[in-house]
Amino acid sequence: MDPNKRVRLPFSRCACLPLSSIPFSPIRPLVPFRGPFPSASYPLHPRNPRFNLTFMSFFKHRFFLLALRIALGGVFIYAGATKISNPQAFADSIATFQLLPNQITNIVALGLPPFEVLLGVILISGWKTRAASIASAGLSLVFVIALGQAIARGIVVDCGCFGSGEPSLAKTWMSFGRACLLVAASSWLYIRAALRL
Repeated sequence: MDPNKRVRLPFSRCACLPLSSIPFSPIRPLVPFRGPFPSASYPLHPRNPRFNLTFMSFFKHRFFLLALRIALGGVFIYAGATKISNPQAFADSIATFQLLPNQITNIVALGLPPFEVLLGVILISGWKTRAASIASAGLSLVFVIALGQAIARGIVVDCGCFGSGEPSLAKTWMSFGRACLLVAASSWLYIRAALRL
Protein backbone atom coordinates (compact mmCIF):
# COMPACT_ATOMS: atom_id res chain seq x y z
CA MET A 1 0.00 0.00 0.00
CA ASP A 2 1.36 3.38 -0.97
CA PRO A 3 1.78 5.60 2.13
CA ASN A 4 1.54 8.73 -0.02
CA LYS A 5 -1.77 7.72 -1.54
CA ARG A 6 -4.38 10.33 -0.66
CA VAL A 7 -7.85 9.39 0.47
CA ARG A 8 -10.89 11.49 1.32
CA LEU A 9 -12.30 10.95 4.78
CA PRO A 10 -16.06 10.32 4.90
CA PHE A 11 -18.27 13.16 6.13
CA SER A 12 -15.39 15.63 5.93
CA ARG A 13 -14.84 18.76 3.88
CA CYS A 14 -11.07 18.73 4.37
CA ALA A 15 -8.66 17.99 1.59
CA CYS A 16 -7.44 14.55 0.78
CA LEU A 17 -4.95 13.26 3.35
CA PRO A 18 -2.16 10.73 2.95
CA LEU A 19 -2.80 7.39 4.59
CA SER A 20 0.22 7.76 6.88
CA SER A 21 -1.29 10.86 8.50
CA ILE A 22 -4.52 9.14 9.54
CA PRO A 23 -4.54 8.01 13.20
CA PHE A 24 -4.39 4.23 13.61
CA SER A 25 -3.62 3.84 9.94
CA PRO A 26 -2.59 0.28 8.99
CA ILE A 27 0.70 1.63 7.67
CA ARG A 28 1.38 3.98 10.58
CA PRO A 29 3.48 2.17 13.23
CA LEU A 30 2.10 2.22 16.75
CA VAL A 31 4.53 3.03 19.58
CA PRO A 32 4.47 0.11 22.04
CA PHE A 33 4.04 0.80 25.73
CA ARG A 34 7.38 0.53 27.51
CA GLY A 35 6.42 1.17 31.12
CA PRO A 36 6.67 4.33 33.23
CA PHE A 37 10.19 5.14 32.04
CA PRO A 38 10.19 5.50 28.25
CA SER A 39 13.21 4.68 26.18
CA ALA A 40 15.48 7.44 24.93
CA SER A 41 14.20 6.76 21.41
CA TYR A 42 10.76 7.95 22.53
CA PRO A 43 11.49 11.46 23.83
CA LEU A 44 9.63 13.00 26.70
CA HIS A 45 10.17 16.38 25.09
CA PRO A 46 10.28 15.98 21.29
CA ARG A 47 11.91 19.36 20.67
CA ASN A 48 14.62 19.09 23.33
CA PRO A 49 16.60 15.82 23.50
CA ARG A 50 18.13 16.83 26.84
CA PHE A 51 14.87 15.82 28.50
CA ASN A 52 15.09 12.27 27.19
CA LEU A 53 15.84 10.75 30.59
CA THR A 54 15.25 7.17 31.56
CA PHE A 55 15.36 5.86 35.09
CA MET A 56 19.02 4.85 34.87
CA SER A 57 20.19 7.82 32.82
CA PHE A 58 18.89 10.10 35.59
CA PHE A 59 21.69 8.81 37.83
CA LYS A 60 24.19 9.34 35.01
CA HIS A 61 23.12 12.91 34.28
CA ARG A 62 25.76 15.54 34.91
CA PHE A 63 23.45 17.64 37.09
CA PHE A 64 22.72 14.67 39.36
CA LEU A 65 26.44 13.85 39.59
CA LEU A 66 27.21 17.49 40.39
CA ALA A 67 24.59 17.56 43.15
CA LEU A 68 25.85 14.23 44.50
CA ARG A 69 29.45 15.46 44.55
CA ILE A 70 28.53 18.70 46.33
CA ALA A 71 26.36 16.87 48.87
CA LEU A 72 29.08 14.31 49.55
CA GLY A 73 31.68 17.03 49.96
CA GLY A 74 29.40 18.97 52.29
CA VAL A 75 28.92 15.90 54.49
CA PHE A 76 32.67 15.42 54.90
CA ILE A 77 33.30 19.11 55.55
CA TYR A 78 30.61 19.24 58.22
CA ALA A 79 31.76 15.99 59.81
CA GLY A 80 35.38 17.14 59.92
CA ALA A 81 34.55 20.60 61.24
CA THR A 82 32.52 19.26 64.16
CA LYS A 83 35.39 16.95 65.14
CA ILE A 84 38.08 19.62 64.90
CA SER A 85 36.28 21.77 67.45
CA ASN A 86 36.42 18.99 70.09
CA PRO A 87 39.15 16.40 69.41
CA GLN A 88 38.98 14.94 72.91
CA ALA A 89 35.31 14.00 72.49
CA PHE A 90 36.12 12.40 69.15
CA ALA A 91 38.97 10.43 70.74
CA ASP A 92 36.53 9.17 73.39
CA SER A 93 34.13 8.10 70.62
CA ILE A 94 36.90 6.16 68.86
CA ALA A 95 37.79 4.45 72.14
CA THR A 96 34.26 3.03 72.44
CA PHE A 97 34.99 0.82 69.39
CA GLN A 98 37.71 -1.00 71.41
CA LEU A 99 39.88 -1.45 68.31
CA LEU A 100 42.89 0.85 68.65
CA PRO A 101 45.40 1.51 71.45
CA ASN A 102 45.32 4.90 73.14
CA GLN A 103 48.32 6.32 71.27
CA ILE A 104 46.88 5.54 67.84
CA THR A 105 43.45 6.71 68.96
CA ASN A 106 44.85 10.18 69.72
CA ILE A 107 46.64 10.32 66.37
CA VAL A 108 43.46 9.39 64.49
CA ALA A 109 41.41 11.91 66.49
CA LEU A 110 43.83 14.69 65.53
CA GLY A 111 44.53 13.70 61.91
CA LEU A 112 41.19 12.43 60.59
CA PRO A 113 39.08 15.64 60.91
CA PRO A 114 41.42 17.86 58.81
CA PHE A 115 41.61 15.09 56.21
CA GLU A 116 37.81 14.95 56.01
CA VAL A 117 37.58 18.72 55.53
CA LEU A 118 40.24 18.65 52.81
CA LEU A 119 38.51 15.74 51.12
CA GLY A 120 35.19 17.58 51.14
CA VAL A 121 36.74 20.72 49.64
CA ILE A 122 38.33 18.69 46.83
CA LEU A 123 35.03 16.94 46.10
CA ILE A 124 33.10 20.20 45.88
CA SER A 125 35.76 21.87 43.72
CA GLY A 126 35.69 19.01 41.21
CA TRP A 127 39.49 18.76 41.14
CA LYS A 128 40.86 15.20 41.05
CA THR A 129 37.37 13.75 41.30
CA ARG A 130 38.51 10.17 40.80
CA ALA A 131 41.13 10.33 43.56
CA ALA A 132 38.79 12.15 45.93
CA SER A 133 35.90 9.77 45.33
CA ILE A 134 38.02 6.66 45.83
CA ALA A 135 39.47 8.19 49.02
CA SER A 136 35.98 8.97 50.34
CA ALA A 137 34.81 5.46 49.43
CA GLY A 138 37.77 3.92 51.26
CA LEU A 139 37.24 6.11 54.33
CA SER A 140 33.53 5.32 54.42
CA LEU A 141 34.32 1.61 54.04
CA VAL A 142 36.52 1.84 57.13
CA PHE A 143 33.55 3.31 59.00
CA VAL A 144 31.33 0.48 57.74
CA ILE A 145 33.80 -2.17 58.94
CA ALA A 146 34.28 -0.50 62.34
CA LEU A 147 30.55 -0.10 62.92
CA GLY A 148 29.80 -3.58 61.59
CA GLN A 149 32.21 -5.26 63.97
CA ALA A 150 30.80 -3.25 66.87
CA ILE A 151 27.28 -4.42 66.02
CA ALA A 152 28.48 -8.02 65.61
CA ARG A 153 30.21 -7.90 69.00
CA GLY A 154 27.20 -6.32 70.67
CA ILE A 155 29.07 -3.10 71.54
CA VAL A 156 27.00 0.06 71.75
CA VAL A 157 29.21 2.82 70.37
CA ASP A 158 29.10 6.52 69.71
CA CYS A 159 30.17 7.02 66.12
CA GLY A 160 31.22 10.61 66.68
CA CYS A 161 30.80 11.29 62.96
CA PHE A 162 28.94 14.56 63.54
CA GLY A 163 29.93 15.32 67.10
CA SER A 164 29.83 13.29 70.27
CA GLY A 165 26.65 12.08 71.89
CA GLU A 166 25.17 9.42 74.10
CA PRO A 167 25.87 5.91 72.69
CA SER A 168 22.83 3.86 71.71
CA LEU A 169 22.04 0.86 69.55
CA ALA A 170 19.73 2.91 67.32
CA LYS A 171 22.46 5.48 66.65
CA THR A 172 24.90 2.69 65.86
CA TRP A 173 22.59 1.22 63.22
CA MET A 174 21.86 4.67 61.79
CA SER A 175 25.56 5.39 61.53
CA PHE A 176 26.10 2.03 59.84
CA GLY A 177 23.41 2.73 57.24
CA ARG A 178 24.76 6.24 56.62
CA ALA A 179 28.25 4.88 56.09
CA CYS A 180 26.91 2.34 53.58
CA LEU A 181 25.21 5.16 51.65
CA LEU A 182 28.47 7.13 51.62
CA VAL A 183 30.30 4.11 50.19
CA ALA A 184 27.67 3.71 47.45
CA ALA A 185 27.68 7.42 46.55
CA SER A 186 31.48 7.64 46.47
CA SER A 187 31.78 4.47 44.40
CA TRP A 188 29.24 5.76 41.88
CA LEU A 189 31.13 9.05 41.54
CA TYR A 190 34.36 7.14 40.94
CA ILE A 191 32.76 4.91 38.31
CA ARG A 192 31.27 7.83 36.39
CA ALA A 193 34.51 9.83 36.61
CA ALA A 194 36.50 6.84 35.34
CA LEU A 195 34.15 6.26 32.40
CA ARG A 196 34.55 9.86 31.25
CA LEU A 197 38.25 9.28 30.59
